[in-house]
Amino acid sequence: MALINCPECNNNISDSSDQCVHCGYKIPKNIDYKIFQKNIIIIAIIFVLISIIIYCSFKVASAMDDLNEATSISTDSAEELNESISEASKIIVEGNKKKGSD
Repeated sequence: MALINCPECNNNISDSSDQCVHCGYKIPKNIDYKIFQKNIIIIAIIFVLISIIIYCSFKVASAMDDLNEATSISTDSAEELNESISEASKIIVEGNKKKGSD
């Protein structure tokens, strides 16, 4: 004879009782508590896995944001360099024109 928890009030009762002595809940005899415990463990594992997936997806999204920001900075720097080269080329061409006209 073992003690089990009443599904209704969660008090300890005998596993051979037909009903809970505390709340009067009728205990069905076909409940397999080992299967119930395994189901709870499976649900807990699924919850942990979903939590890990959500955490990893946020980390990947954060990394993608960082990569996009770095790419944006790199693109801006390349555009500034291109503008500087264009200005320098104009100055050189103007200087060559002045030398040619002298």
